[in-house]
Amino acid sequence: MSAADVVLKGVGKRFGPVVAVADIDLAVGVGEFVALLGPSGCGKTTTLRMIAGLEEPSSGDILVKGRRINDIAVHRRNFGMVFQDLALFPHMTAFDNIAFGLKYRKVPRHEVERRVREALDIVRLPHVGERLPRQLSGGQQQRVAVARAIIIDPDLLLFDEPLSALDANLREEMRIELKRIHRTFGITTVFVTHDQAEALSMADRVVLMREGHVEQEGPPDQLYRAPKTEFVARFFGHVNEVSGTVTGQQQGIWRVALDSGVAIAVMGQNLSMGARTRLLFRSERARVERTFPDEAMAPAIPGTIVSSDYMGMLVRYVVEIGEQQVIVTQAVGDQQLRAGETVHVCIPADAWMTFLPPPR
Repeated sequence: MSAADVVLKGVGKRFGPVVAVADIDLAVGVGEFVALLGPSGCGKTTTLRMIAGLEEPSSGDILVKGRRINDIAVHRRNFGMVFQDLALFPHMTAFDNIAFGLKYRKVPRHEVERRVREALDIVRLPHVGERLPRQLSGGQQQRVAVARAIIIDPDLLLFDEPLSALDANLREEMRIELKRIHRTFGITTVFVTHDQAEALSMADRVVLMREGHVEQEGPPDQLYRAPKTEFVARFFGHVNEVSGTVTGQQQGIWRVALDSGVAIAVMGQNLSMGARTRLLFRSERARVERTFPDEAMAPAIPGTIVSSDYMGMLVRYVVEIGEQQVIVTQAVGDQQLRAGETVHVCIPADAWMTFLPPPR
């Protein structure tokens, strides 16, 4: 990470006896795009609001560019903010909404005109300046809100669930646009979302929060591929669970006998000989095959297709193995498997995840 632009030192927030944010430490690098991710009530929005100055921390310090800002008023922080409700002024045109921050800063009129036109070009809305918000689509309103945030040349951009009200296609389009704008300007950005795909696809670094704490932070692929806790593993995508007994180990590969009676290979986990264990794997790390695969491929678990859901380029199978069911998501092949077919579920040795129980 580059030099820190935003630093939180032991920042916490309490509402009476309720701990919303539990004294977290966080550093956001210059020009970095960081996503605060987590379920409802985890403290991500409260953290953002403390950075913005909309909530006062109960403890700790917030520093931006090395300066403590705890006591600096919201309007003096020079932050661009985009929230879920967008907060566009309904009686003002798109032009005047975007220009609001510049007029507040007493920027000369000719300069306001130039910068607003430039901002409209950047968000690819050069012809909507005279329209009112109600005359714009949801995506256009979103872009106007972004233009209003970036036009003031902010030290920091803050987004709180800005895409959650959009439909799926428009949400995907806006993800691409926001990434493009971030690459263009390189403004340090903190983005709050509960959407895993949004965080993974947009952020340089993801901070996954749980009950006011930072559960894990790092590049998106690190959280996805190397989760440190079961909570992190289960938060991304669908995770299957099977149980078995550890029966052997050789050259870093454990042998586990599943309750269904099949032996599998598990790479590099914290297991011990003879121990009962729960093993997790992501639905997309497995593959369903009609015929038994070559030995060079992953060990195969026999099963029966319970159901299949066609999802365009992907198909999701529910497969019964022994007395339990697992879900496998894979690319659609030449022929979709049907309920009742006997299959083999192939799972690579490095796809398995297991976690030690949390300390009591």
